[in-house]
Amino acid sequence: MNTTIVQNSGGRWHAWVDDGHTFNTGGHLTESDAREALRNLLFRACPILQDYLATALADLQLGDAEEGEARDSGTVYDCPNDTFERAANDCFAFMAANHQHVEAATELEPGSDGLRYSRGDPMDHDRIGSTFYLSRVGTGVGFTDDGNADCLKALEAYAGEHSTEGLYFGEDGKAYWA
Repeated sequence: MNTTIVQNSGGRWHAWVDDGHTFNTGGHLTESDAREALRNLLFRACPILQDYLATALADLQLGDAEEGEARDSGTVYDCPNDTFERAANDCFAFMAANHQHVEAATELEPGSDGLRYSRGDPMDHDRIGSTFYLSRVGTGVGFTDDGNADCLKALEAYAGEHSTEGLYFGEDGKAYWA
């Protein structure tokens, strides 16, 4: 997925997603407002994306603090475009490959056999996004920590097959994928 934000000669901001579909932000917005509008559109299109990326940024900041540093990893709105696009690609691919498992997971009842260890918390899209990131980077947190439903096992298997390195701080102090 490629995202592009440009300003035309009339001062209007435009954003393109994927294969040239245009999302016109309308009005005379700042570039950061246009970027935020585009990201909000993608967060709605892929409900696990925002928490996946937020967890990645928090994990970077926490790891940095444990090493004695105190840098701010930023937010889902101000991280570099390359960082955002990679997270979006990963999450859209995850949803495409696992849509039925994700929907089954969101229907699990806390306390049931499939979601027996969840302490009453449902398996919602936010939690799925966060757990997907944590499972992929090998933190020891995974989908099957809360239960043994087949859908959770399938999500855990996908995350394991698509493991990745986390984020790091670039020389400019921004978060990038390793």
